[in-house]
Amino acid sequence: MESDSIHDSTRYLVNGIHFGNIMPGNRAEMQRDVFLQKGAQIRGGLYANELSLKGSGISVEGAVYCKSSIKIDYSEGKPEGDVIFGSTVICPGTLLIQGSKIRTRFLSDIYFGKVNVKNCIIYGNIYASSANIEDSIVLGGIYCKKQLTLKNTIMFTFRANECELDEHVSILSPFGFAEKIKLYSSVNVLTFNNIFDKVQDNHPGGNIKLDETDIYEIELEQNGNDTDTGKKKIQVLSVAERLLNTKEIIDNFRQNRNFIEFLSLHSHLPEEDKKNFLHNNKDEIESEMWRIIDERSDFRELSGERSIEEMFNIYENQNREN
Repeated sequence: MESDSIHDSTRYLVNGIHFGNIMPGNRAEMQRDVFLQKGAQIRGGLYANELSLKGSGISVEGAVYCKSSIKIDYSEGKPEGDVIFGSTVICPGTLLIQGSKIRTRFLSDIYFGKVNVKNCIIYGNIYASSANIEDSIVLGGIYCKKQLTLKNTIMFTFRANECELDEHVSILSPFGFAEKIKLYSSVNVLTFNNIFDKVQDNHPGGNIKLDETDIYEIELEQNGNDTDTGKKKIQVLSVAERLLNTKEIIDNFRQNRNFIEFLSLHSHLPEEDKKNFLHNNKDEIESEMWRIIDERSDFRELSGERSIEEMFNIYENQNREN
């Protein structure tokens, strides 16, 4: 593919391979919009007032900074590959991705004012003022100052002012926080054992489902300099009480955290570590997660309880045997 770009002080258009960064050379170019068309490959980072992507098979290897917004339009043309951002993306404005079967991949953290996306996978954290996320996978945390709305999404954890969890939302961490949590459906608590263990006749698979009884309100400690005399509280969606029932689930969550840390840091790992990690079922993990999203798959709910007294008896018996 030959290098193909058109640019002046007001716009920069790329529909081929561009070697190096796209950066302003003077004050006027700081207001320049950048347009990436189908098949564009940026072998570096870019700075833009507004970034527009149209079509599939687009990639940006370096960091991205936009003053205004990022708009991604997949409405035209035959899909030919994912859209990939290889490093951190920062934009005080809006990220808008229209619904499509083309997947958008962010391989690192993203920072936005507003996020409205479908069919994305983020190998890192989302930091935003507000976010509406659907049909997506977020392998890091989602942190919003205001409203967070989730539907048919797998995430690690969340922290928001208000969080609405619609149908078919799954969480890989045992907890999430918000000043106000609204559940419109139960939340699946997934572990990697949930995803990959084959169902056996004598040990059918399943997962924990969180409902409104798993939302706890916690009073926060106030600083001495805090002038607000009212008590501050936060709600926690937590599997804490259910974790007391089985040691196996705790071990599974520990495994989750190890995998997620590796996944989130993937774009920043040394090449040798990346090669080693690729042998650790990364592609298989992602493929199975997308199957859960695309098919809106569900798991049988795990049930069963143990009292604290029973757990102490088991612990004492194990100590005697040892």
